[in-house]
Formats: sequence, C-alpha cells, structure tokens
Amino acid sequence: MSTYARLCGLYRRAGFRIVAGIPREFSRSRATEFAWLFRQGRPLTYHLGVSPLEVYFFESLFQLLHPSRILVIGNSFGWSSYALAMLNPDARVLTIEVGEESFTDMWIELSNEIANREGLAARAVKGRSPDDLEKIMAQEDFAEVDFALIDGGHSPSHIRADFEGMFPHASVDAVFVFHDVVAYNLWDEFYRLAGQYELIGKLLLGTTSGIGLLLPKAHLGIVGDLLEDFGATQEAADLLDYFREQEYSSLPEEIDGPRRLVEEEEGLISRERDEGDGSG
Repeated sequence: MSTYARLCGLYRRAGFRIVAGIPREFSRSRATEFAWLFRQGRPLTYHLGVSPLEVYFFESLFQLLHPSRILVIGNSFGWSSYALAMLNPDARVLTIEVGEESFTDMWIELSNEIANREGLAARAVKGRSPDDLEKIMAQEDFAEVDFALIDGGHSPSHIRADFEGMFPHASVDAVFVFHDVVAYNLWDEFYRLAGQYELIGKLLLGTTSGIGLLLPKAHLGIVGDLLEDFGATQEAADLLDYFREQEYSSLPEEIDGPRRLVEEEEGLISRERDEGDGSG
C-alpha cells in the first residue's frame, strides 16, 4: 500500500477524512492540491498538509536516504510527521509546533495520541522555533539531526531562523528540506543560505509547492538523479518560463504548448546542425 493511502487510512480510523490532490485547473486554486482535514463533511482548518505528489517524493527519497533522527518544524494536524515516520520506521521523528491557535494547540496532544495508537515513532512538542529548539532537543534526548523538514513560517526571516537554529545540532550529512520555497517566493533567501553554509541548493519545480533541499555535496551521487526527476533541472526551469510567458485562453492551447515548444527546440537543433555541416 502506498504511503499516501496509509496516511488517509490513519485519519479515517481516527474519525477524519482527507481531501487532497485536486488540480488547480479544476478548482482555480492551488490550495486544493494540498491535504485538507475534514470531519463530518466540513474542513477543520486552513492549515494544509503536503500534497500527494510531495508524499510520493518523500517516499522515493527515503529509498535512498535512511536518517535516524528527523526534526520537523510545524505540525498542523500531524500529516507530514506521520508520513516521515511511516517512511522511516527505524527513525525518531520530533516535531515542534508553536500552537498559537486552538486548532494547532489541540493537535499537539492529539497527534501524539494517534501516533501512539498507530505505533509510529513520532512525537509533537509545543514550542517556538528557534527559541525553544535547544531546550526541547535536550528534554527529548534528541542529540543530533540527520534530516529536517522546515514548514513553519513562510518568510525569508522565518526560514533563516529555523535553519540557523537547528544547523549547530545537525550531523555532517544532514539534509534540510524547505516546503513552499517557490510558492512563497523564498528562493533568494534559500540560495543565500546555501552559499553561506556551503551546501548544495536544489529547487524541485516538479513538486506542488516548489520544495527546496539543502544538502552536502557528497549526497548528490546518491540522490542527484532523483532530484532531477522532480524538477531540479534547467529544462524544468525553461519549461516553467515558457508557460509563464504565454497567455492561454483554452485547454487545447495549453495542451498544444509543449508540442510547439518541442518543435521550436527541434528546429533550433536542426539549424545548428546545418550550420555546423556548412562550416566544416
């Protein structure tokens, strides 16, 4: 069974329903592509979980990486923490949630109850990142971080503070994943962090929110192809730019766009080849 189906089953057993993955072309909102929590036919919160496509990315990633200590910033209703725990059954997952709203505060305890009932090594703790991070890690006997998911505040200052708070506690091989980098226009700060801390920065344009990864260079030999598969390529950026430059009024034109792009590229290659033959 896929991780996404297992996650949906977990919430179903707890009396909730998940709605996720509805394309924005259907709803006219990118919000429906992410995971929503429902009960008795009503959505419970505007806090959303990672999309089914992003769950699949993590599923693919953890076939290659095997962290033992996973730190998550931002719990909401536990969706990402459960996914990471399912995918890393031998790891510990520690999630920090500030719980400023009644919903997120309630779900700190509820997340732990569900995790215990489901046999998942995931624990949510109330606190503010980065202010309470060191204290919580000491209390939880969480000495080092091998993998981090940063999904708290979505601003340049927030992602920098969260990253810099955990970096001193990270192992030399630690991987840092930032949700919503492209969606919230955070790539400038993301790349500044990569340069400042001498890490490789990769933006996954093939993920729903535009996930960003900071990782040591040595990991590229392990996960480099996978990151390309999920849009960390110049070709993906070119395709994105191409469609952003167009104004389409109908679905057939949108479908026709990639074909015309390929034809233009093939024409360019053909001309270059002809010119090269002529100069030889």
